[in-house]
Amino acid sequence: MSTPVYETIVEESNDGIFVAVDGEIVYTNRRLQQLTGYGEDELDGAPKTRIVAPEHQDRVKTYHEQRRNGEAAPATYEVDFETKDGKRIPIEVSVNDGEYEGEPASYAICRDISDLKQQHEELERSRQRLQALFDKTPDSIVVHDESGRVIYVNEQAAQSLGYLQAELVGMQVSDFEVGLSVSELQTHWKAMEVGETIRTDGSHERKDGSQFPVEVRITKLEVDGEPRYLALARDMTEQRDRQQEVETLKERLQLAVEGAGVGVWDWNMQTDAVDFNEQWATMLDYSLDEIEPHLDAWKDKTHPKDIDTVFEALEAHIQGETEYYDTDHRMQTADGDWKWIRDLGKIVKRDEDDEPLRAVGLHIDVDEQKRQEREIRQLKKRFETFAQTVNEAFFLLPIDFSETLYVNDAVERIYGVTPEEAHEDPAAWLKHIHPDDREPLRAAMNDFEAGRVTGMVSQRYRIQHPDRGLRWMETEIDVVTDESGTATQIAGITRDITERKQHEMELTQFQEAVDQTADAVCIVDASGDIEYTNATFEDLKDTIDATKLEKLPRIIKSESNDDPTVAKFWETVRAGNKWECEITAQQPTEDPITISQVVSPISDSSGEPQKFVAIARDITERKQYEQKLKRCTKESSGRYRSYP
Repeated sequence: MSTPVYETIVEESNDGIFVAVDGEIVYTNRRLQQLTGYGEDELDGAPKTRIVAPEHQDRVKTYHEQRRNGEAAPATYEVDFETKDGKRIPIEVSVNDGEYEGEPASYAICRDISDLKQQHEELERSRQRLQALFDKTPDSIVVHDESGRVIYVNEQAAQSLGYLQAELVGMQVSDFEVGLSVSELQTHWKAMEVGETIRTDGSHERKDGSQFPVEVRITKLEVDGEPRYLALARDMTEQRDRQQEVETLKERLQLAVEGAGVGVWDWNMQTDAVDFNEQWATMLDYSLDEIEPHLDAWKDKTHPKDIDTVFEALEAHIQGETEYYDTDHRMQTADGDWKWIRDLGKIVKRDEDDEPLRAVGLHIDVDEQKRQEREIRQLKKRFETFAQTVNEAFFLLPIDFSETLYVNDAVERIYGVTPEEAHEDPAAWLKHIHPDDREPLRAAMNDFEAGRVTGMVSQRYRIQHPDRGLRWMETEIDVVTDESGTATQIAGITRDITERKQHEMELTQFQEAVDQTADAVCIVDASGDIEYTNATFEDLKDTIDATKLEKLPRIIKSESNDDPTVAKFWETVRAGNKWECEITAQQPTEDPITISQVVSPISDSSGEPQKFVAIARDITERKQYEQKLKRCTKESSGRYRSYP
C-alpha cells in the first residue's frame, strides 16, 4: 500500500491521530483538530499534554517515561481531553512506538468514547431496572434444583405463600405445590431439555394452610454445569374468567422468557397497532409513554438505508419462504444516534385464507457486537499502519512459499530487499543469507510445507546485508490454519538481534574470564540460593570444611533479628557498602587456612539488595607472614630496649 494511501487513511480516519517526538506534537490529523478545536499551527510543537485535562496529564507523562525507559506501560488507556473552549471529552488513547522522520516517536490513536460511556451507564441502569423487575414482578419466581430444593424466591413468591424469603430457601417445591404429586413434578423436570419451557396448572398452599390455583411456567437452565429450573407462578384466583387474555399473555411471556428480557413487540397485522414492552422503548433511550403503539413508531426509527432490506425479509416470511423474520438493522435512539438491533419475529396467527393476523417478536441490542466487528476491521488497518512503523519485518506467505502475500517496509532494512522485490520473487530474501545458514533455513521451510511443523518455530541466522554488513537475525514463524484445521499459510516476524548476540558473546567471554580467575566467585540471590560459582570456588570448597563457605547463604536466609552477624550484614549491604569478613577453615588433612571474603550487594532502584557477589581469597600465607612480622617486631623491641 503506497504512502499517499496511508496518508489518506490517516487523514480521513474517524479517530484522532497525533505523532509526538520527545513529548512534543509534530503531526495531527484533521479528526484530532476537530475533537480538540485547535488548529494544526496551534498544536505543532506543543507538548502533547496541551490537549489533556490537567488531572490526567501526570498519567500521560508517567506512561511516556515508562515506555521511554523500556518499562511496561499500558498501550491503551483512558483520559479526558480538554478542548480549546474548555469542554471535556472522554478519550480512549492507543499508543504505539515507532519512528517519525528518523527519530523515535509515539503514535497515538485517540477515540471519542462519549457514546460508549453513555451506553455503559444506560446498561447499568437497565441492569438495575431488570433486577427491580425480577424482585418486584407480580409473578412468583422460584428457582430450584433437580431434586426440588428451593434455591431462590422473589418477594412476590414469599408474600403469596405467606413465608419469609429465608424460610422458603431450602424447602422442597412439594412443600407448597399441592396440585401435583412429587412423582409428577419429577417426571416433568426429567423430561425437559436445557432451554425448554413448559406450562402446567397447579395449586399452591400457603403457610396458613389455605390454597390457591396457579399457572406455572418452568424453564430448564444450566448454571455452572448443573441443571436449574426457573418457575414463574401466577395466582389464577381472579383470572379464571379471563382465559383469552391469559392465552395472549402466555405467548408474550414465552417469548420474553426465551429472549431473556429483551424488547418485545406484538403486532396486529390488520390494524398495524403494535404493543411494545418497556425494554423495547428503553433500548432506544425512550420511555414507553413516548412510543406510539403503531407500526409507524418502528418504521420511522429504522435507518432509511436499511428499510428496504427489512421489508424484503418481512415479505419473505409473510409468503412462508422463511420460518422466522430475522434482520439486523439500525434504529435511531432518542438522542439521534444509531444503534444496531436484531429484529426477530414470527407470525403466530393467520385466518382461514392464510392471511396473517398477528405477529410477535423480539428486539435484541447487537450494537456492541457490531462495534466489535468494526473494531476488528479497524485493528487490521491499524496493524498495517503499525507494521510500517516498526523495525521488525512482518511477512505472510502461503504454506508452499510460492508467493508473498504481505510484507512491510522493514524488509528492506532487515534483508536488504525492497517490498517490491519480495513480492516479485518470494525467495529474494534468501540471497543475502550467510552461506553456512542457508541449508538449515531451507530445511525448516521444507518441514512447514510437508506439514511436519504445527506450532511456532524460531530460527537464528546471519545476513550479509549489502549496506550494513554481517548481521544476526531471529525469525519466529507460526502456522495459520483454516476452519478445518488445515495449514494454509505461515506468518512470521524477523528482528535484528546483532547487538544481543554481541552482548551474549561478551557475556560468554566475561564468564570464561571469571571461571579462570584465581579468586573464588559465588553469586547468591536475595533468597540465599546460590546461582553461580566458578571453578576456583568449587576447588576451594572441596579442600576445606564446606559449611564455612556457606556462611553467606545462611546469613541471607536467617530470619533471626537477634543474631549480631545477621544484623551487621544487613546494616552494611542496605547502606550500599561491601561486607567483609575472614573465615578460618579446617582442611581435612592439613593445617587450617584463612579465607578473606568480600560481599558486594546488587540493589534495585529502591536500594533493596537483589543479588550478592561474593569473592573469596586464600590469605593463609599473608596471615602467616603478618604473624611472623609481629613476632620479629616484638623480639626486636625487647632486644634493643634501654635499661636505666
